[in-house]
Amino acid sequence: MVSRISRDVLDLYSDTSLTPVLLGSWRTQYGPPASDISWAIEQDFNQFPYALSSLPSVLSEKWDDADFKQYRDAFPESARENQGAFESVVRDLTERDVKVAYLKSLQGYLWRAGYESSSLRAPIFPDVPPALTRWHESGLTTVIYSSGSVNAQKLFFQHTDSATRPDLRGLLHNYYDTVIAGPKTEKESYQKIAEAEKISVGEWLFLSDNVKEVAAATDAGMKAAIVVRPGNGPLTTEGYTIIRDFSQVTKFLRV
Repeated sequence: MVSRISRDVLDLYSDTSLTPVLLGSWRTQYGPPASDISWAIEQDFNQFPYALSSLPSVLSEKWDDADFKQYRDAFPESARENQGAFESVVRDLTERDVKVAYLKSLQGYLWRAGYESSSLRAPIFPDVPPALTRWHESGLTTVIYSSGSVNAQKLFFQHTDSATRPDLRGLLHNYYDTVIAGPKTEKESYQKIAEAEKISVGEWLFLSDNVKEVAAATDAGMKAAIVVRPGNGPLTTEGYTIIRDFSQVTKFLRV
């Protein structure tokens, strides 16, 4: 299996020596064992329960604080009638995994407090930091594209459990979410990112554990591969290149 995977990757990427890398996706399932940006994060990591558990105290203490009001007031008026109504709406949206910008922004705000207090740490797969480091040192552009907000993405990579380099933000060139780039299952979103980065769409390598996203990136003109990690749900990978470890990507990018 490994030799077949390696040969597939070589066939795809041997035409370039410095391919920019676009990384996604965020797991859409709510609840264990969901793990955001599951190409990078261990399967037992889940921020959503923390956000919900911290919400009542935040509402009680910060309901009228200027720092919190921008997140509160982004919600529909009916959700802002009182703290109880607000909490009920947030719980409902979270449990149904509704992807709206105002919920994502609030979650990022709640997670930030958890990270800053060390209550949260992102348990990164051990092959990710050395791969990101090597790509960065080689001058390769590495970009994150996620349905989670840009602020939430930065929190992830600032507060990992990597023993050698907990803060990985310096290894990443840029961040995109669906507010900036558009839906991850539409090819126009990938073309928009390539245009924003001023790099031809055909030069990019997109990595994700979501087959629909890989299909959209491919339709946009990118090279793409599916990342299979422990804890992934069932994936239909036939016809796609498979990556199980980032060292495979590094090897065949020749960086």
